[in-house]
Amino acid sequence: MPAISVLMPVHNTGKFVGQAVKSILNQSFGEFEFVILDDGSTDHSLKALMTFAKRDKRIRLISRGGKGLVETRNELLHMARGELVAWADSDDLYAPQRLERQLRRFENEPELVVCGTRWQLIDSSNLPIKSLSFPEKHEEIVRMMLELDNAIWFPTVMMKRNVALQAGGFRHPFVIAEDYDLHLRMMEHGRVANLPDLLCYYRQHFTSTVNSRHWQAPTYSRLARTLAHERRERGTDRLQRGEVVRLEFDRPMTRSASAEHLRLKWGWWALMDGHLKTARRLAIRNAAEKPHKLESWRLLYCALRGF
Repeated sequence: MPAISVLMPVHNTGKFVGQAVKSILNQSFGEFEFVILDDGSTDHSLKALMTFAKRDKRIRLISRGGKGLVETRNELLHMARGELVAWADSDDLYAPQRLERQLRRFENEPELVVCGTRWQLIDSSNLPIKSLSFPEKHEEIVRMMLELDNAIWFPTVMMKRNVALQAGGFRHPFVIAEDYDLHLRMMEHGRVANLPDLLCYYRQHFTSTVNSRHWQAPTYSRLARTLAHERRERGTDRLQRGEVVRLEFDRPMTRSASAEHLRLKWGWWALMDGHLKTARRLAIRNAAEKPHKLESWRLLYCALRGF
């Protein structure tokens, strides 16, 4: 049995999936199985994955029609053979020491059920945008999770498989924040932590699940917290009781407005974090596509001056 199962859902990330897979195969700790499930990709993702699977026997590649992220994550969780599962996004990059350092933390802390890490946002060309981290200690993480938002970044997560299954796995109606909902349930079964090490490079692009649905995130996050408080007060939440959950969303942005919003956000983040090359690249793109918007030129001016 492998010590760790690395689980990667894939859907139309052919531009980045090769880099993501290589970063897992090049880990300093090599005793893992790598389970990859292609969820009905229509680009060249599957072809690239098949090439890797032929070269490395640690890879178990499964392909089927598209079912969505929740079903894909649950299937991967059930297919895993390792006691510990490490989640990996198919468009991100991972430092070589990621698995080794997280495994060491689980070995040293038997009560631990979920462990994340620090991470850095990168753009489509691997340029840095911003480094981010969450609280490291269990008590601080729990407080933030219950009061504010998710405090464990899922693409960095290693977790105990049996606890994830015991907690109920991933659930509908979550199409995003499904990880937040699971983390809240898992922390009711043990301790959670974040490593201070920067071990994940989280890619920002417009077609990622989080960014394509960013306007829905507050609603799903509020639902996850509401359900967590219900469990604390009543022992179960409405999904566990089979009750209907109704969601109300803000009006969605157009694709053009969403792209502008995200580029401005990433550009200011990069500028404030000292990544001038990234900030200038994003500012130039926004100014070229939205020349009538004052904010586009403001970002470009600040980026060129170095703030």
